[in-house]
Amino acid sequence: MSARPSPFAVVAIVLASWAYVACATDRFGADDDAEDDDGPVRPDVFEATPELCSDGLDNDGDGAIDCCDIFCSEVLTGPDAVCGPTGMSEDTDEGCSDCIDNDGNTFVDCDDFSCSRNPNVTVCESTDANCSDGVDNDGNGFTDCDDFGCSRNDNVTVCDE
Repeated sequence: MSARPSPFAVVAIVLASWAYVACATDRFGADDDAEDDDGPVRPDVFEATPELCSDGLDNDGDGAIDCCDIFCSEVLTGPDAVCGPTGMSEDTDEGCSDCIDNDGNTFVDCDDFSCSRNPNVTVCESTDANCSDGVDNDGNGFTDCDDFGCSRNDNVTVCDE
């Protein structure tokens, strides 16, 4: 009798595949950019093995490396997981930019208040300097005081107007 994958794993794989296709094509179905900065998109490579998810490379060419790749972070679970909680605190630039929920509270990197509300973390929009530089530092689509990481952060004073 062979082991059957859980329904959740199947759904996660289908959704991840759909997201990959949606990101690789524009709204008209045309390939947006057949080659990105990391090389050609490789639909033949399924980046969801412990080896591929921990080698520091963008093996499938989608622009996401290791735990930042949805296939590694969402599909690879259980004993094969390399992107699970590490026990590292999320209060350093390293711990707040590795695409891992290090402290296991279900919030990853700049979505975790341990990162986004920490004035010592510079990779998130959580300091006066990062909240007034005209850059979307945490990559969520919002810049400076338009980002809740700045405008609702007690450590940031440049948005108090």
